[in-house]
Amino acid sequence: MPINLPQCRRHDVGNAMLTALLKQLRKRRKPELHLGNRGPFGLRKVKAPIDALDTHLYCVGMTGKGKSSYLLSLAQQLITQEQGAGLMDPHGDLVSDLLATLASYPKRRPWLNEPQNRKRLIYLDPRSKSAVPFNPLAASHA
Repeated sequence: MPINLPQCRRHDVGNAMLTALLKQLRKRRKPELHLGNRGPFGLRKVKAPIDALDTHLYCVGMTGKGKSSYLLSLAQQLITQEQGAGLMDPHGDLVSDLLATLASYPKRRPWLNEPQNRKRLIYLDPRSKSAVPFNPLAASHA
């Protein structure tokens, strides 16, 4: 004689199993960066593994072609995926935009609202009067 379980029981067990499976799949997936879109109507995402950025990045282009937006997107993705990122911005506009993005993304739980994330962020403003003088081009005479 078959056992009749209440409908909610079967549903709860199925959801728990599906949730556990999705967690395992997420753990196995290597972190990726979304670089842009391609194809008809830009529907296909272009992605690269984070490991592809294990060296420096040099971004050049004409004025107004999206270099800052591209770097903003890369920095935001690296930071929210708990990867290290450094950003040198001589004008300060890009850093301000990045901080605003981190304070508003993701919408339900902005990254910068989490106390542990705020502790990880190091912001240095060389234009500040309290900044320690630092010349990266100075040679050491050992």
